[in-house]
Amino acid sequence: MTTSSPHETTRSCPAGAGRYLELPPAGSPGCPVSVPLPLYGPEFEADPLAYYARLRQHGPVVPVKVDEEGTFWGWMVLDPDLARDVLQNRDGAWSNDPTVWRHRDAVEGNHPLLRLLDPRGHMQCHDGAEHARRRRPVVEAFAELEQHSLQTRRFITGLADKLIAGFAHTGEADIEQEYAHRLPLLVMMGLLGIDDRYADQVEASVHELIRVGPHADDASRRMDDVHRQVVTAKSKNPGSDLISRMLAATGSKADVDEVESQSWFMMNTAFTTSAWMSNTVLEILTDDQLRAQIRDAQVSVGDVANRGLWQAPPLQNVFNRWSHRDVELGGQQIKQGDMVILALAASGSRTRPADPFSAVGHHAYLAWGAGAHACPAQDLACHVVYIGLERLFLHLPDMALGVPVDQVEWAPPLVVRGPASLPVCFTPVQDLDRGASSWPEQSPLYFSQQPRTPTATKAPGSASTGRSSRWSSLVGFVRGRSPRTPRPGR
Repeated sequence: MTTSSPHETTRSCPAGAGRYLELPPAGSPGCPVSVPLPLYGPEFEADPLAYYARLRQHGPVVPVKVDEEGTFWGWMVLDPDLARDVLQNRDGAWSNDPTVWRHRDAVEGNHPLLRLLDPRGHMQCHDGAEHARRRRPVVEAFAELEQHSLQTRRFITGLADKLIAGFAHTGEADIEQEYAHRLPLLVMMGLLGIDDRYADQVEASVHELIRVGPHADDASRRMDDVHRQVVTAKSKNPGSDLISRMLAATGSKADVDEVESQSWFMMNTAFTTSAWMSNTVLEILTDDQLRAQIRDAQVSVGDVANRGLWQAPPLQNVFNRWSHRDVELGGQQIKQGDMVILALAASGSRTRPADPFSAVGHHAYLAWGAGAHACPAQDLACHVVYIGLERLFLHLPDMALGVPVDQVEWAPPLVVRGPASLPVCFTPVQDLDRGASSWPEQSPLYFSQQPRTPTATKAPGSASTGRSSRWSSLVGFVRGRSPRTPRPGR
């Protein structure tokens, strides 16, 4: 099955305009294209911001396709004001409900991005009052967690130090794979109450899903199995974790499917935080002036991380918006059920100040979304990134990039953009764990003691085969089974 063009009539354009396998040349600004343009390929992957700038020459809203067949397409919003209007949705024209998408059944093949667009029970798949009901317990749980900010910071600090201690003595590491990718996952697993027996499946599955990898179907099934087992166990024996908190907050309306889906969604969002951290590390390691400013306390790593949301936004594109009705947007006629893709990276690049440090604290970018569906875990994400960066450069102050910057490998940027690998070298630090501060015995949650969940069955062919025991021992540390006596935090 194939789809029709986004619309049949356009303004007068040069013959053949819009029917390109590559982007049209820059010589026809404002000319709308009649078929979707590719949102894939080497040019897009090499420099997404430059690619968005070329798309923008054809208007603030353009049709793009994410598969070669052209059956998976949507309207890309490249203008920050229009993107903010869609996110805030004041007139109710836009829906987050995947069942509204009129072209889903027409998508040829099994594109891995589809697994992130399945109809689910989490808050981001619902609108209006139902969205508000499902979002409320999540917001309340994170707000209550923020009331325990000191314990949360100590918890994150301990995890960061423990991870760094695992490779500090070697003099080299892959910061993406060994640190930035794992720290947010460890934090979220600890807060959700996901047992260490699930660690390998969670790590491999989240990576495959958010990178829109070829085995996304299997990864999605593994994630479903893990979260269902954990939520089912906690519905019978609540513990000291966010899943138990959500079960309690939803009361009689709670069911395992809903909370399982909420937990699934929260775990997947940790990957954006990982990319944010890696992007910031790379920025610091490749900018001598910036590093000197940090050393001289002219800026903090928090300032640098905030700048990173302008310069190298981790969340590139948001695909979960569809039109509730026929509507005009940026000069394009959007039909009911059409997908709208919010190019957050492109929007941020058009609104960032020339000197980001002249506007410290300025948050006009759309990294956290806007409106009713804005990210409810902004404070936690900032804690993870700021503390993770502070501990990394505290313990490894002479850290340097291990490969030329033009040899850094980047993951495909369709949803999240960050290095696939970030090799670094540094002076080895021996016995770092003996001097590390803030070793909490359990996560900073506040209900009752967390019961152990049942053993998960390892999925055949899981990407976790052969992983180091260091990862499992770290998750054991999250769940409060560290034999180390806690030391006072700073």
